[in-house]
Amino acid sequence: MPKVKCSNSMKLRGFIKEFGDKYFSTDGEILFCKMCEVKVTADKRFTVQQHCNTAKHRSCVNREITTESRHSPKSGNASEFSKDLCTMMVSSNIPLHKVDTPSFRNFLKKYTTHPIPTKSTLRKNYLTSCYDVTINKIRNCVGNNKIWVSIDKTTDEVVDL
Repeated sequence: MPKVKCSNSMKLRGFIKEFGDKYFSTDGEILFCKMCEVKVTADKRFTVQQHCNTAKHRSCVNREITTESRHSPKSGNASEFSKDLCTMMVSSNIPLHKVDTPSFRNFLKKYTTHPIPTKSTLRKNYLTSCYDVTINKIRNCVGNNKIWVSIDKTTDEVVDL
């Protein structure tokens, strides 16, 4: 009798049951690691195990255990931290690639217990919502009024010293 192939969403739910819903979630199409805030390749069970054995995942799990053992309530969840970090960096005109510099990461590790997202995670998962919030603020401010935008094609003169 031939094996019946299960759907992708059933396979992902099986991984969540096996590895824990505290660490993983799914939308039916992708497997998401809540600790590391990354999409996990879930083609095979082995690839999920590989992710669980990475240094980043282990440090995030250890950080979570340490936080729980202190009995201090976590201030918001990790995705809220990442969203706030992205909003702060964009509004402060700090390039997102700065989050990958060692000094920036070490600072955040020292003063927060949240997993620190990479520049690609910020760009792929949080930048769009920051953009949408900003556009909505502009629309609310402008309302139904007409606006005029002037764009100058000339460049400013750069003086070399």
